Amino acid sequence: MVDNQTEREVVIRLDNVDAHYGQAQALERVSLEVYRGETVSIVGANGAGKSTCLKVISGLLRPTTGHVMVCGEDAARLSPAKLVKLGLAHSPEGRRVFASMTVRENLFVGAFTVSDRSVVEERLADVMRFFPILQERRDQLAGTLSGGQQQMLAIARAMMSGPSILMLDEPTLGLSPLMSKEVGALISEIRKRGLTVVLVEQNAEIALGVADRAYIMESGRVVASGDARDISASDTLRRAYFGA
Repeated sequence: MVDNQTEREVVIRLDNVDAHYGQAQALERVSLEVYRGETVSIVGANGAGKSTCLKVISGLLRPTTGHVMVCGEDAARLSPAKLVKLGLAHSPEGRRVFASMTVRENLFVGAFTVSDRSVVEERLADVMRFFPILQERRDQLAGTLSGGQQQMLAIARAMMSGPSILMLDEPTLGLSPLMSKEVGALISEIRKRGLTVVLVEQNAEIALGVADRAYIMESGRVVASGDARDISASDTLRRAYFGA
């Protein structure tokens, strides 16, 4: 677990953030911090605002009020592409692989901000070693992969940008219990590489099992935060999911 957080670098900070989709408010006064090298999970029931937090951080949705800082920079002033260059990668909900492109072609898309071809090839070799199934299926169309394989491809594509911060949005969505456990184990291996990981996940058991700290969201608000082990045993977590 992460210790001495006051001495660690804050790489993501949301300060009293509100966000809207049109007239509908999705986030209300959300504040959270992520320290370099830790894994933070954001948990809660469907529609709690978890994915919206990641969209705000990655510049896909501008906050209505409040401040978002990424690696010391005001994220609201930067495009999503510039945030990628800062070291932020976002693997979105639903995988969103390019079905008519091969595995290799999908991976190259993940390195769109990298101009040095040799660096791209080094990263490609690295993710192929980390995801051997993708090496086996490198020339296969992404749309023909299984759900679990597509999720691995989505994560690998995000890693192709060479991030220091990896945000994963619902990586077990639609997967079998067995494959969900495999993805959880994969996240544990990723964090061993020293990456900062922000995990949005409705499966609280997996999310809290791999995290150092966690935030519970409900109706667009953060209702609790703390050590992941403490959060996993809290009444607040039960109420957030089951309303009792």
